Amino acid sequence: MLNFLSDDASARVYAIGGFHTGRAKLAAFFDIAVEEGLEVEEIFEEDAVGTRRPWAKVRDGGREHTTERKKWLVIAILKRPSS
Repeated sequence: MLNFLSDDASARVYAIGGFHTGRAKLAAFFDIAVEEGLEVEEIFEEDAVGTRRPWAKVRDGGREHTTERKKWLVIAILKRPSS
């Protein structure tokens, strides 16, 4: 993503993902994005009716019900680190 992201301070990456493959896969994606040099400006979860809740790498102690987690998306705004 950094290869295609403009150097302009206002440039952003909007990442939206569903939990159909599990929460751990998405958590790993964001960890790697940070390791590779991106900064998470904002991250949250949202359902189909617009209800927002904080992002959590693990929910319900890892016992999150499959049907329940599929109702949510993670939405994140990533950017180059501030100088």
